[in-house]
Amino acid sequence: MTLLCLRSIRRHYPGISKITVLYDDLAPAWPHYAQDCQRLYGADLVPYSSLPGIKQCDVGWWRAQLIKLHVDLLLPGDRWFVVDGDVIFDEPCDVVDVTPYSPWVDQRDNILDAMVTRYVEHMLGQSPCRVTVPEHSLVITSVIPFRWLDREQLTSLRSHVCCVTGQTSMLDYHCELFRSQGIVGYVPEGDRMVMHEWELIEAWNHLHRPGRYRLEMTGSGYQMDQDTSQFIGPRFRHNSLRDRDLGRPWFQRQDIQVTDDVWAKIMHA
Repeated sequence: MTLLCLRSIRRHYPGISKITVLYDDLAPAWPHYAQDCQRLYGADLVPYSSLPGIKQCDVGWWRAQLIKLHVDLLLPGDRWFVVDGDVIFDEPCDVVDVTPYSPWVDQRDNILDAMVTRYVEHMLGQSPCRVTVPEHSLVITSVIPFRWLDREQLTSLRSHVCCVTGQTSMLDYHCELFRSQGIVGYVPEGDRMVMHEWELIEAWNHLHRPGRYRLEMTGSGYQMDQDTSQFIGPRFRHNSLRDRDLGRPWFQRQDIQVTDDVWAKIMHA
């Protein structure tokens, strides 16, 4: 799936001259995983372990969020288009200076929303500070899994969080909260925090750079087999299926010939 993602970026964002894949070497899918990816992707690979302190986080979902909040410590340059590896673009999606949002409609998720809000307000030291839209009571700004991030944005965010919380490292503080279960995946009581890096970043964008970002309502992408050519709005596909769930014939239809040895590793990962 990551190869398809890279192909779509190269096709629809020709102005991006260098692509780097950040991969979780702290929980590799199989032995020599990085070498297999290097042969397939034709892109530079940077391991998560390059980020000092990340090894103390033992949950992959949280590691991936922390990596995005520290991209500037892993990559050269001052601005990056950060994309989850399971996104396929069917057109260039303009998210420069955009805050995407979607109405929050699931009643059960009202508890989750409150836990995310608690996290954002705790980290930024302000209440309220989640992004709001007048015509909707609750919105999420994490609706799409790609953003433009920049060095000043991330360094100022981390500095602000450390100032508010009295910590010296935002990464270390998050890991402390993971261990103490101050940050959790979910609890029905809703009395703790749920980390969401995009909600934190978007709230910081509007707090730190007021008036710069325009709000745009958008969807969260389409299923992998949908023909999006006639659809209106951002045309990209995205889901959480694993490669083995999609099946080898599906990848062959996408003009990806997976070797027997790699497919065997995928099936046993």
